[in-house]
Amino acid sequence: ALAPMPTQPVRVVVVGAGPSGLLACINFLNRNANSNDVTYHVTLVERGEDYGALDASGLEKKRSWMIGLSTHGLTAIRRV
Repeated sequence: ALAPMPTQPVRVVVVGAGPSGLLACINFLNRNANSNDVTYHVTLVERGEDYGALDASGLEKKRSWMIGLSTHGLTAIRRV
């Protein structure tokens, strides 16, 4: 038998605001919009810079993800 769905909000902590962490947050929040059963409360934790406090020029100086995305990664990003 399947476990019953939780009746209270599910709290989720995502560690790291890199591409996979941000994608995980987006996917949990999209589940809120597409489901009446479970509500996710998502907290994103990043040990680096507080990017919300930076202006546009500060963001340009800090943004430097040197990554290569596989087909799976590109497909996931294109979905959002």
